[in-house]
Amino acid sequence: MSRVRLGEVVLTDFVGPVRNAQQIRVGPLGLERHAGTWSEIIRIAHDRPMITMSWVRTRNDDTPAIARFATASDDVVACTPSRLELSCGERGVLIVQADSPVVWHVQAGSVAVEWTGATLCLTLASVGAGRALPPAIEAALRDARTIERAASAALERLAAAGLVIESRAEVLDRALLRARAILAFAPVAPKSQRDDARCALGALAGGDTALAGAWLRALLDNAAVPMQDMEAASWCTLAAARHLAWTGDVAAFAAAWPVVNTLVDGIVASDALQRIPFALVAVRAAALAAESIGQRERATFWRTAGVTKSKAVEPLGGSMDPGRLRELSTNPSADPAEAGHFVASVAGGLLGAEPDATRHRLRLRLRVPDGLLPFRATGLRMGEAAFRAELEGDPDQLRLEIEQIEGPVPVTLILEPWVRATAIRAILVDGRPAELEPHPEEDGWVVPVQLTLDHARRMDIERENG
Repeated sequence: MSRVRLGEVVLTDFVGPVRNAQQIRVGPLGLERHAGTWSEIIRIAHDRPMITMSWVRTRNDDTPAIARFATASDDVVACTPSRLELSCGERGVLIVQADSPVVWHVQAGSVAVEWTGATLCLTLASVGAGRALPPAIEAALRDARTIERAASAALERLAAAGLVIESRAEVLDRALLRARAILAFAPVAPKSQRDDARCALGALAGGDTALAGAWLRALLDNAAVPMQDMEAASWCTLAAARHLAWTGDVAAFAAAWPVVNTLVDGIVASDALQRIPFALVAVRAAALAAESIGQRERATFWRTAGVTKSKAVEPLGGSMDPGRLRELSTNPSADPAEAGHFVASVAGGLLGAEPDATRHRLRLRLRVPDGLLPFRATGLRMGEAAFRAELEGDPDQLRLEIEQIEGPVPVTLILEPWVRATAIRAILVDGRPAELEPHPEEDGWVVPVQLTLDHARRMDIERENG
């Protein structure tokens, strides 16, 4: 990157640790380059005039890294280990904010940033002379419009290829797409079993099976660590089992079986089922997956071992708070693992999706509150199938329509929507009265039904409130 314009401040000869990049692409959030030890990402915040430039080590290397750029001034206004402010005369002040302490080298007309950690993110902005921060921040890249158009096109392709929701809460809709973009844009650089598994699970829930496979391979390639750490073993197990559940890729799970078998045996033989809240979820998922490759004895043994030891607690919940939604919808530097967690929470919590691709079966425990209606989810993918779900209603009625929009084999749907109501008056399935057995749950009712998705299916629920 040879030239960067931030408001009235022009930086030239901007050089990071990436040299002679062999891979360059424009993704949903900006420009990405890979070479040698480093991945470099330049992100443009479309909703804020700001540029972030970040680097991630993709190999173990303790060599100090340096990013350098030229500027018209070396007059330091303020400097801390994480922030540098340079006066640019009548053009204002250049601000360079680092997300961790660095060493600044300011010389005649140039600034160098030196660091030794595995990652660094710089935020660059300029404040015009006499203006206040933040309203006066103006940031742009040379040729920014070209990159923005390419990034927008990439975002549209991402939306068309996976899970998207449209609801009354636009911040939720934006956060989901942004989280998927963060996942798609981040390099597959192993960090920890927990974070890597959340990336894999988020990619699966969002419909990016190729990315999920890459994260899963990274997890299993580092499976020696989980052998001694049962929480890490549980994350690895859950990611491998749910990869099969979402994709139906029996060959991939069979290849991972020796590692998964060892991990689950370790979990069951230890105290993990009592100590780790979600270990039972991982073991049950592994048991279901084991049956798909003919390992019925192991599946039975694992289920028996977990019958009375603990209560299953889903590890990918609790991501719908307003603060996290705003963070994911606006922050260009959000953590990929947090983004993966959020995507998985939308699919598994809001939609209540429990896929079983090898058996062509999908359970949807819809938990969509009335405040989000009308609500539409498209691009939920399982194996070769994709689905659309729409909900609308008023205090007296809730209407659901579910359709399989892709896939050669009609999927069996186990639909269990939660309905806020004091009582259920009537239920229609495809326009005809249905004798179902609703049961109370929390402040409403769950109305279960099993359907074959050989055409669009509709459920109308008449309810009482108050």
